[in-house]
Amino acid sequence: MNLNFKHIAGAVLASGCLMALSSCMYDFTDINRNPLYPDKEQELLDGVLNSAYLPNLEKHVIPVALKSDNTDLVNAYQISVNLAGDSWIGYHSPRDNYWDEGVNSTAYFFKDNWNNLTFKFAITNIFVPWIQLRNINMTGENPNKEIFALAQICKVMGVHRATDMFGPIPYSQVGSGSFTVEYDSQEEVYRSFFRELEEAISILSDFVEKGNTHVPKASDIVHEGDAKKWIRLANSLMLRLAIRVRYADEQLARTYAEKAVNNSYGTIDTSDDEAKMQQGAGLQIKNPLYQIADKDQYNDSRMGATLHCYLKGYDDPRCAVWFSATASRSKAIRAGMPVTKTEYDNQATFLKLVEDTPVYWMRASEVCFLKAEAVLAGFDMGGKTAKSYYEAGITMSFEECGVALGSYLSNKK
Repeated sequence: MNLNFKHIAGAVLASGCLMALSSCMYDFTDINRNPLYPDKEQELLDGVLNSAYLPNLEKHVIPVALKSDNTDLVNAYQISVNLAGDSWIGYHSPRDNYWDEGVNSTAYFFKDNWNNLTFKFAITNIFVPWIQLRNINMTGENPNKEIFALAQICKVMGVHRATDMFGPIPYSQVGSGSFTVEYDSQEEVYRSFFRELEEAISILSDFVEKGNTHVPKASDIVHEGDAKKWIRLANSLMLRLAIRVRYADEQLARTYAEKAVNNSYGTIDTSDDEAKMQQGAGLQIKNPLYQIADKDQYNDSRMGATLHCYLKGYDDPRCAVWFSATASRSKAIRAGMPVTKTEYDNQATFLKLVEDTPVYWMRASEVCFLKAEAVLAGFDMGGKTAKSYYEAGITMSFEECGVALGSYLSNKK
């Protein structure tokens, strides 16, 4: 048999080149993958992405930084909470109104950059992690509905504060992929809140009824995945929202207030069930008000004059727990003061406020007061009177503050 060794050698050489090329192609793709970072498939294992996005969502509900964060969230809290609602209602007041020579929101001058920052932290920075959590947990063959239920409750808890500030906001079309998103009316936003809370409660209730207690791999700072506590939070939030629309749509308010209270898992009725940011999932927060008020840090906040008037007028013992309103520091400050430099340095400051003091989303005392208002509106809250719920709220507030109630309820002042 005649063999053409020249052709054989050529074939072997060509085969070897193809194998080498294939090997190079394989090495090329492998070399360009950073072994220190997970790929898309690995990211779904062990809740890696949820452990990043859920805490990020939670810390934007009310701006609160983690130990490892910079001051961005502290500044967001100061502008959107401390120098806004807290000042207007008279809870707190800046020690010296030096921002833009007093021309700012504490004196009802609305600054575009402050408004834009508030919008960013109250809406944009909530939706960004929420969209990621939706994409991670609600796509594919086995959606993780329970973690998305927690994300839905967080979103509503945060965004309802935004719509109460801004009115109509982008909502139903957020995350649709469009660069421009239409605004929804506040009525439609609130109706969406109720529907989303109903769905989240249903998902978590089904989860519990199957014998589960904690949502796995949730990386949840608030309740560490405790499903029953999340249901109670969702019911309590539904009650809050229902009372807020009482005068706009009484029937809608009645429907959801009664639905919330009649749910078999109930509402937040004890301090153990209160929703707060402090520590959980191996993470620790930094209370923004502590940094804002501390004399060695921002040194910017003092006791508000309006709150002081009420506490002093009713001889409220909680004043001694909340503020340093002693004989030498018996005065507070009204909001909207001009630039005063050091004139009010010695006014009442905050007591028992440390770096890891909890930031509360919802407390049991508020739920009692919501039920009292619901009874006044004629809603069925389980047969108790408005007076009993109101007094229960006061009693619970004293308990939350660690103060003896004494004869406060019989105070005739």
